[in-house]
Amino acid sequence: VDLLKTLSHKNIIRYDGMYFSTDMSELTLVEEFVDGPSLTKLAEHHKLTQSGAKQVQAGHQATLPEPLIAQIALQTLDALVYLHQHR
Repeated sequence: VDLLKTLSHKNIIRYDGMYFSTDMSELTLVEEFVDGPSLTKLAEHHKLTQSGAKQVQAGHQATLPEPLIAQIALQTLDALVYLHQHR
């Protein structure tokens, strides 16, 4: 938890605190709110807009365009480099 308090990077969700349940059986981390869709929702939306389908059918994977995948991968790797530099 001490490490989480020190992190400050545009691609890492900010840690705001933590608390335990009254019986001390569960720990809850409090993090910044991140608005927007999940990667799954982005992929489903892309598939719907590309195919004109009403829904993503079961068994069919929704995919993202390669430039967007590359952007997400670069942002993830940038955050990973930061984490390795701030162990």
